[in-house]
Amino acid sequence: MYFVGIDISKNSFHYYISDSDRTKIVSGKLKQNMSGFTTFDKILKKFNKREIIIGIFSIQYLYRELNEFIA
Repeated sequence: MYFVGIDISKNSFHYYISDSDRTKIVSGKLKQNMSGFTTFDKILKKFNKREIIIGIFSIQYLYRELNEFIA
């Protein structure tokens, strides 16, 4: 199982991916735009989507674009 944490701000989002042992796999910061979403999608595709749990932290509306992209 892999756990993905996403913290979304106005212009960017941070992500952190760990395994079931809480070992960090990868983390980073991407822009809140199509280029950032595409890069994040490529990162997520390295994992079996049935083994990923995603948690998102965002204030109000900021999550909508990323949420629609990865849904």
